[in-house]
Amino acid sequence: MKENNFFKIDIFLILVTVALTSIGLVFIYSSSLNEYNKFFYSFQHQIIWALSGLVILIIFYLISYQYLKNFILYIYLFFLLSLFVIAIFSKSSWLGRGLIGIQPSELAKLVSILTLALYLEKNHKDIKSLKVFLVSMVIMFIPMGLVLIQPDLGTALVFFPTFLFMLFMAGANIRYITFLFFVGMLVIVFAVLPEFEKIILQRDVKIFDVYTNNLYFFIFVSFLTLIIIVSLIGYKVTKKRIFYWIIFCVSIVLVGITVGKMIKASGVLKEYQIKRLILFVDPYKDSNNFGYNLIMSLNAIQAGGFSGTGLGQGAWSQNSYIPEQTTDFIFSIICEEWGFVGASAVLILYLGLFLKLFLHLKNIDDFYGKIIISGIIGMFLTHFVVNVGMVIGLMPVTGIPLYFMSYGGSSLWTAMACIGIVMNINSKKFEIID
Repeated sequence: MKENNFFKIDIFLILVTVALTSIGLVFIYSSSLNEYNKFFYSFQHQIIWALSGLVILIIFYLISYQYLKNFILYIYLFFLLSLFVIAIFSKSSWLGRGLIGIQPSELAKLVSILTLALYLEKNHKDIKSLKVFLVSMVIMFIPMGLVLIQPDLGTALVFFPTFLFMLFMAGANIRYITFLFFVGMLVIVFAVLPEFEKIILQRDVKIFDVYTNNLYFFIFVSFLTLIIIVSLIGYKVTKKRIFYWIIFCVSIVLVGITVGKMIKASGVLKEYQIKRLILFVDPYKDSNNFGYNLIMSLNAIQAGGFSGTGLGQGAWSQNSYIPEQTTDFIFSIICEEWGFVGASAVLILYLGLFLKLFLHLKNIDDFYGKIIISGIIGMFLTHFVVNVGMVIGLMPVTGIPLYFMSYGGSSLWTAMACIGIVMNINSKKFEIID
């Protein structure tokens, strides 16, 4: 007989979730004081989304995560279809508007995590095989590609580190993970390199001609390919590991530079997206356009100082100088009106959240549950690091919300559902559906 575990919920996780969501509500309210319409559409809507989000959290806590196995594949296929329709036929990444507007790409991240976790569980014995790694890439990268086409670069990028962390925790071959990680980094670098040279450096760098000049690029790629072929022969003949690592490292450069070139030529990355990826290095190079958001954010943070200007007293936030200040840049408002002290308090809450999630990850024996939690941690960490990093000028401005705090129903519902699933995995005993 199963023990009723309904009242043994993770109080700490609930309190941190409610605290972060409440602080988000406070600053959405604060940023809307001077605009009644903005107050109505932002603050009141966020209250509704927060309350419904708590209901979603409870639902996912009550429904066994094992039960989700029965239909997660169908949900995954449904979301792929939805993302495809949006990418091809829609001009935005939203279905509906206002209070009933939903962003399927946000929910698709959680659905992809659950689907990948199920596949990895079924292939646990072959987890180190290349086949399992490649199929896992397909499961995660198809929705990622569809989101990128929408175009929603910020949301698409979240899939990549989430995938890597899940495969790492599942015990996949570390060489495959390392290879893909460095290839991904090089793809981004080479995709933005021409614009970086033109906007940031503002001079012709001769060594970059190897990439920007088609003839030089062909010669360089041919040279890398020749190195790989010669090293393959050397490895077959001598069996020396040095040849293996030469092949490994040169292949990373070859694949990274080739895919980066293809992405740049295809136009998948729009000009404004590329500028946002590089202007965090020096936003004043384009201060009137794509660097403006970051400059306003940094001004607000500086104005906040140690103790802040006071709730509702921020000059930059109250005059709406910070674009997207209730969504992507809500942490800027916190830094301005609560200062270093308030921002530190928020960071401590997030630290507590992550420590608790990692504690659950450590204590879970069930493989399926462990991989789900690792995916949720990877997704949460990516949102947190990128959002806070871009607000303070350490990361590119990619349009990623700060979970629990940023305005928006889809992101809040996704985060709440994740907390409910983690709590359910941790309890494992009380199951309203079995």
